[in-house]
Amino acid sequence: MTHKSDIEKSLEEFEAELRGEPNHVITNTIVLENVEIPDYSPKSITAIRKKTHATQEDFAWIMGIRKRTVISWETGKTKPRGSARRLLQLLKDQPTALDHILHRQID
Repeated sequence: MTHKSDIEKSLEEFEAELRGEPNHVITNTIVLENVEIPDYSPKSITAIRKKTHATQEDFAWIMGIRKRTVISWETGKTKPRGSARRLLQLLKDQPTALDHILHRQID
């Protein structure tokens, strides 16, 4: 008895799909909207941090940055960019979104 490789099985499923034959493959389609990443004022950054119940040091760890950067954001000296803004957006809407990740690293 021979076993077909995953590649052979995939090719057969693909060919069957092209012929319009029913298959047992489940597919999901996700439509991504082009959602603007907001800018955050120093006051709003502080509010987001406080909403997560984090100190500046803890918030820096959560964000993957230095405490000095958090202080610069909160005083308006610098602004968050790129993925930091997206993470701030997530934490603003869901302050506990990262709790399960953070607790796992502590254990």
